[in-house]
Amino acid sequence: AGLERLDVITHFDGVEVGNDSTVTFRGRERITFDYLVSQKFGGDVATLGVLRGGEVVQVDVTLKPLKHLVPVQLYDRCPQYVIEAGLVFIPLSQPYLHEWGDHWYNNAPRSLVVKSLTGYAEKEDEQVVVLSNVLMSTVTQGYQYSINHILLRFNGDDVLNLAHLHSLMRAAWAEESVEYLRFDFENEKVIVLEKEAAAKASADILSAYRIPSPVSACLDPEAHSAATA
Repeated sequence: AGLERLDVITHFDGVEVGNDSTVTFRGRERITFDYLVSQKFGGDVATLGVLRGGEVVQVDVTLKPLKHLVPVQLYDRCPQYVIEAGLVFIPLSQPYLHEWGDHWYNNAPRSLVVKSLTGYAEKEDEQVVVLSNVLMSTVTQGYQYSINHILLRFNGDDVLNLAHLHSLMRAAWAEESVEYLRFDFENEKVIVLEKEAAAKASADILSAYRIPSPVSACLDPEAHSAATA
């Protein structure tokens, strides 16, 4: 069995871990026990001393690399985007945050920086979906101040990643009973578009801004090909 909730790690491979999560280093110095973890490779086994239910037990744990929620680089990857009635959605990445300059960690929106520096994926293919831009039109008027907010839900469904958002949108367009497109963001920000008005505006917005397709080719090759044909 591995670690359990409320376990207290007392030793890492025989090295005592202090109450402040540090271990001895170079004589009298101390350093966070992450230093010991960093000496391991993915797939290695670490033996942990654990205080559990008032008793100290030993637990063998197979280590796995943490998967960063926000990609540090995007080499050789197709840029992803989805545009809905002028609302431009992208997955958050550090290259996007670099648009705020060399000191992006100070200048970029705080919620995005925190996700980038401390977020780890809990689900397969999880992404942070961000409203990166609002292309102005009659249906998006007043929403230009909502950019760089993290999207949480679309029409009540939690959004896992950009591809999932695209599939939810397609389902909403195909369902005649759906009258509105609702986007829920962090900090209780909400954007609601009337579906019929959004449909009429979408083509005009793409034409006015000279955008050939409302979705990137890597997300929906057929839709992209049809739009660019």
